[in-house]
Amino acid sequence: MNRSLLDVKAVRWSCPVYALRRRSRAAAASFIAAAPPSKPKALYDEFCAALCKLGVTVATGVFQAMMSVELVNEGPVTILLDSDKTF
Repeated sequence: MNRSLLDVKAVRWSCPVYALRRRSRAAAASFIAAAPPSKPKALYDEFCAALCKLGVTVATGVFQAMMSVELVNEGPVTILLDSDKTF
């Protein structure tokens, strides 16, 4: 559990998800205030390139494509990331 992707020679799958912005916690997400697709696409490409530069093998999805994703979590730990919550 304390080894990196490089240590175990793992492949990092990077799934491009275009997140919508919402004005408040009560408001529904909307495309109205979202960035144009070119901005998150550039950030996604930059993220994948940075991983590759570190020597990580990266498998990517297709930005703005309809994708069906199935996920199986394996391992002793699930890491939750949420900037607004404390666990």
